[in-house]
Amino acid sequence: MPRHLLFSLLILAFTACGEIELPADEKAGSGTENTQKPEDNNGKPDKDDEKPDDGDEKPDDGDEKPDDGDEKPDDGKGDNAGGGGTASDEVCIEGTNSIITASGHLLIEGQFYFALHDYYPVMSAYAAPELLAEYVATYTEGDLKNWRIPTEDEARFMKEIFATTSIADKTSPTYWLNIALANIQADLLDTSMRYLCEDGTKTFRFYPNTNITKAGSKTKYRLRLVHD
Repeated sequence: MPRHLLFSLLILAFTACGEIELPADEKAGSGTENTQKPEDNNGKPDKDDEKPDDGDEKPDDGDEKPDDGDEKPDDGKGDNAGGGGTASDEVCIEGTNSIITASGHLLIEGQFYFALHDYYPVMSAYAAPELLAEYVATYTEGDLKNWRIPTEDEARFMKEIFATTSIADKTSPTYWLNIALANIQADLLDTSMRYLCEDGTKTFRFYPNTNITKAGSKTKYRLRLVHD
């Protein structure tokens, strides 16, 4: 077959079939190897060097704040505040035979009433007898009038029941008394102060191993009355 005819046939065959795809490794002029960088799960190249774990976590201090052991008495709200009774009934003061009566008075061991509120500051009978007498004459509590200053014996009697080194001590009757008093919005017993007794001439404190002493003429005291 003549060469020019053979050349024409090859051109026709090339035009009909399109470009012939050569194998990837035989393409002329590629000059590159078919290698890819390894990919991580996100399609990004994996880094060969991760930052090492320093291995040092901050230690748990494991230290809770210690209990100071001197809790404040709770407010006593709710049933049976003070150790017994209900909101509409009398409340027994735990550790004693004293009660908050149904009418809302503090009865000490069935013998006399102790006022729910006190006066402070008050001078003794040696310093301000007229003012002291006015406090006594004007104090009322519900239907109870004619209150008076505790005698020395009554002061000693109450001191023996309610003297305590800590008003937060739940084994102390004073703790439960103060809960009951708080529940009816009365003044709490203060073991850090001295109270007047014996017509305002002597003082006592609700703290163990303290004496009943003669009142001073310049010191300020608390005054909490009693009623028969």
